[in-house]
Amino acid sequence: MKNVLLQLIVMTVIVTTTRCSSGVSNSAGYKDQQVIAAVLRTISDDQRCAPCLLETESSPYQPWVTETAGARTAVSAEMMTAYARRNGKHRKLPGSSLMTGYRLIQPTDVSRYFEMGPREGWDRLRADFGPRVGLVRISLPAYSSSDTEALITYSYDAGPLGGETNYVGLSRRNGVWRTEKSTHIIMS
Repeated sequence: MKNVLLQLIVMTVIVTTTRCSSGVSNSAGYKDQQVIAAVLRTISDDQRCAPCLLETESSPYQPWVTETAGARTAVSAEMMTAYARRNGKHRKLPGSSLMTGYRLIQPTDVSRYFEMGPREGWDRLRADFGPRVGLVRISLPAYSSSDTEALITYSYDAGPLGGETNYVGLSRRNGVWRTEKSTHIIMS
C-alpha cells in the first residue's frame, strides 16, 4: 500500500501523520476510526481540558488492566482475547481526521516532556499548551464476532496525580457506534 503524507492543522499545532491511500471506507481501519471517534467525543464531553492532547499511537496491552476490567465488567473472554491481540504493541491510530477537538502529539514528544519526571513534565506541558491541558491515550478497539459490539480503553491524565483509565463498551445500531458503558479501572 502506498502511504500519503497528510499535514493536519489542529487548532494551532501542525502535526504530521500517515494515512493509507487505498479504500479506507471499506476497511477495518474505517471501522476503527468510527469507534475511536465515538469514544473521543465522549471523553471531550466529560473532560474539561483545553486543549486535549491525543497520542498518535495506540496504548499497548497491559495484562493487569485487563484482569481488573474482567473482574469489574461483564466483558466476554472472546472480547478480552481480541483486545489483547489487537493491542500487543503500539500502533498508529487510524483516522486522525475524525479526531476533531484534539491536538495530536507523537509519543516521542510526550516522552521528551516527561524525561525529567512527572511533575516537571506537566510543568513543561502547561507552559507550552496552557494550564488546562490534558493528555489522552487510547487503545485500538476489539470487536465481538457479531461485529456489533466493541471494547476500547483510554486513559486521561490532567496532572501528575490526576487521571483515570477506563474500559468503554460500545454497540453498533443502524450503522452508528455508540458508547454504552464505561468502567473506571484506575482513578487518581
